[in-house]
Amino acid sequence: MYEGILFLHAWIRWILLALLGFALYRSTRFRTVWEDRDTQIVHGIATLVTLQLILGLLLYAFFSIPVSQALANPGLAMRTTSLRFWFLEHPVLMLITVALAHLQRMKVQRQEQVKQKRKTVLLWSGIMIILILAGSPFPWSPVSRPLFYIP
Repeated sequence: MYEGILFLHAWIRWILLALLGFALYRSTRFRTVWEDRDTQIVHGIATLVTLQLILGLLLYAFFSIPVSQALANPGLAMRTTSLRFWFLEHPVLMLITVALAHLQRMKVQRQEQVKQKRKTVLLWSGIMIILILAGSPFPWSPVSRPLFYIP
């Protein structure tokens, strides 16, 4: 079960990053028209981020060995890069991303002008991409994982 959840969690990240990139592209390319597709993209981002949150909470609460170690000794966790990353840094950055995705969706729904909607998507999607990249374990980061996790 752990492998399956981790696999989904790792691969949905790439789908989410692609969708955020597509949202950025559309927000710079189609400035004068807001289509149903744009609304679907914004809702899709919020939905995927929520799915990521659920999968991440399952991993965090029930399966993560580094989190169990960190909970057993929080002082040591704060001094150990990998434990601190899984215990604190990754969850905090991703929770901020979840909040931004839902705030973006609500803000875009309430805005009337296309230009405002595009600016909102451009700014908030850009910030979410930065947060996801900063909070994800990559092969070159101190806490490394393969780019494409396959159990």
